[in-house]
Amino acid sequence: MRPLRPTGPRIRRPQGRWTDWAILILSIWLFMSPWVLSTIVVTTRGPDGKSFMARGANPGDFWGVGAALFVVALWALTTPWARWMEQSAALLAVWLFISPWVLGFALFRAAWDAWIVAILVWLLALAALAVITTRVRLASAHVTGSVAPRSPPDTMITPDRVSHDAMKRRKKESEP
Repeated sequence: MRPLRPTGPRIRRPQGRWTDWAILILSIWLFMSPWVLSTIVVTTRGPDGKSFMARGANPGDFWGVGAALFVVALWALTTPWARWMEQSAALLAVWLFISPWVLGFALFRAAWDAWIVAILVWLLALAALAVITTRVRLASAHVTGSVAPRSPPDTMITPDRVSHDAMKRRKKESEP
């Protein structure tokens, strides 16, 4: 007995996968940025000589979100139709955007890194999600038969064709 093969058009991988590669690169940057931008927390003695003051941002947020985005982007590259991965990347971007205020480093330059990367990841995730959603909707509509097949070019109705047909009808109607 032969194995069952799907009938109908072959469903290809979405073409918008460059977005997952971009998110992967941004996640690597996010993980490395505390060292590159020197935004790691530095503890120094306070003016009284006894207390300690911290300046800079805690790199744990960048490392955690960077590692999570890396895993999500790798997984999204291997499973092209999973919408939840793009949604996860968008949610991580939202957290990354609000984290400077929540974690209290909005006054440092690390906040700008978080905001820029968050906006880029959010836009890329939404773009990939739009591509996936459109492709899935079109593929499912084609499988269920709710999409009309394309007509051959010679039978396509164009404005010129409509006016030509209307002229033929008028000519036939005017003839006795």
